[in-house]
Amino acid sequence: MDDPIHISKAIIPLQEMLTYVEKMFIRSARREANNQYFLGMLMLGLPSLIFLSLFFVIAVSQNTISSGHSEPLFASFVAGAFGALISVMSRMGFGNLGIDYWALPKNLRIWGGLRVLVGAFFGIMIYAMIAGGFLPLAIPSDPQKQIFFHAVFGWLAGFNERWAQDILVNVGSSIQTKINGKSEQAET
Repeated sequence: MDDPIHISKAIIPLQEMLTYVEKMFIRSARREANNQYFLGMLMLGLPSLIFLSLFFVIAVSQNTISSGHSEPLFASFVAGAFGALISVMSRMGFGNLGIDYWALPKNLRIWGGLRVLVGAFFGIMIYAMIAGGFLPLAIPSDPQKQIFFHAVFGWLAGFNERWAQDILVNVGSSIQTKINGKSEQAET
């Protein structure tokens, strides 16, 4: 019969080795998931951005979009997309991207591609809120400075989607409060 103490002493190094192998597997799986996500940003997101940019240029050339708003709107759109790209690269560098490493690589690439478009969408939303007066900011009068002004806010919206979501919620609450106030005034 084997001695239980001898067996437990033999199991301890095996448990330590198993813990190490598990930790290395998770590290490798996370790294691969991050790579697939980033690959999706490059292979799906950027071509989509280029396609939408061409669509935007055609819309401006056909006078579908007012030329006075086109440059700042486009700057917000593109800056939002690149803000999203830089955000993911930053999170990857710090090791806190938080991608589900059990997801299929194809799904990770799709999510990565969509992240660029979400950043561009948030850039457009921030532009619309600023241009529509929902965010009380002093917009520069110089058209060149307006482009940079909107590009900065578009980039921030794309870079930090939580910040953009908070602004959307606050603006939505503000609009709802104004609507409720007007309907109460109409009733009296």
